[in-house]
Amino acid sequence: KIVFIQSLISAILGYILGVSMAYLVAYFANIYQPAFTASIESFNLLMALAVSVLIGIVASYIPIRKIANIDPALVFKT
Repeated sequence: KIVFIQSLISAILGYILGVSMAYLVAYFANIYQPAFTASIESFNLLMALAVSVLIGIVASYIPIRKIANIDPALVFKT
């Protein structure tokens, strides 16, 4: 469960960072090159969020499966 939550947090933070950078690049592109128009649509933002979360879920599946197969007695053995 912890691995899953960490994966989702990483995915959402990555999404926020990516969207912020996209807006920043679009802003500066419009300032320095007015002929260049960049538009970021809300549908694309939602799709990017969905893909980020999906990738986070899929990426957390392998570690969760490996952790589930470990015997706790062996992990805490000194």
